[in-house]
Amino acid sequence: MKIPLHDIFGDNFIIQLATEAEDAEITPDHVQIDDDKLMKLLKMIADISEEKEKQKQETIKRTKNKEQKEGGGKNIIIPFAGNDSRTVWKDVLSCYSYSENIQLSEMLRNFEMKECKKVAVMSFMRPEWYEFNKAMRKVEIKVEEYYVLLAMAGWVLTNISNTGNIFINIFSPQGGILFSLNKDIGGKTLGARPETAFSLWITKKILDILSSNTIVNYIKVYILTRGSNTINLANEFSVDTARLLSKPHLLTNTLERIAYRALQDKNELRGYYIHLVNYIYQYITNPKKIDELLYFANRDTLIIEKSNDEVAKELEEVSNYINTVLYREALTGGLL
Repeated sequence: MKIPLHDIFGDNFIIQLATEAEDAEITPDHVQIDDDKLMKLLKMIADISEEKEKQKQETIKRTKNKEQKEGGGKNIIIPFAGNDSRTVWKDVLSCYSYSENIQLSEMLRNFEMKECKKVAVMSFMRPEWYEFNKAMRKVEIKVEEYYVLLAMAGWVLTNISNTGNIFINIFSPQGGILFSLNKDIGGKTLGARPETAFSLWITKKILDILSSNTIVNYIKVYILTRGSNTINLANEFSVDTARLLSKPHLLTNTLERIAYRALQDKNELRGYYIHLVNYIYQYITNPKKIDELLYFANRDTLIIEKSNDEVAKELEEVSNYINTVLYREALTGGLL
């Protein structure tokens, strides 16, 4: 199947699908994916979509929120904004003769290349356009209905976290990790700042699911936010996974927990963990004297006896990681 590209953010989702398919052709203007391989990919993504649909329905029941408050389509897990559900999505459903009760997982399992009339670009496919269109004359782009569905499939695959109206999507130029990574993370609620903490956390997750023949040199991370009428690109950065993965013995479960605590807004020790993670990241990526890291990490063990049990346990875990794993590494490397 030949899928045109439109020089918009949504192309990233289409290109990721092609990246996951073996022997796909990727050019500046289009991607070409074998039909059978595309359908296999879409059915695998449909499984992920179905699980997320169940989670969404459980959340709605638990919080008793109406779907309109979430700014989305009735049964769709893709973030909608503005006129997405009233115009674009309505046209897509009409083209495929689907009712508004259809689930995205069902649409992906039964995907076909159907083209009626081109439709406007949905908000999640053009977050980078908001500021551009505020400053210049509004640019109108139309895309194929099947492009919309395939971009949605790409969103499901790359989206690893939704926290309120903040979304984290990751892309892997090498492919081969997103299906396992998506299932492993399981919709975990987290932030992406500081980038050092996120980089360590996600690289440990990648290490856990890597097969012997998979190469991941880097991943691209996009942070998107949803307002009442738009979805905006808030931040983007790359994670140098090759450098971090070169020292897998330092990427322990303890380090994963330390990095995760630095990503949690509600953690009362978050400021401490952010400083700690920055020291650890600098040491792993560019080993120098470890004196400052040792001092910073160990000075807080002095307050363990005065802390509550939970805090004391956390600080003891930090101390063990710093004074065993990293200290041993520094000794072996002749840094001490």
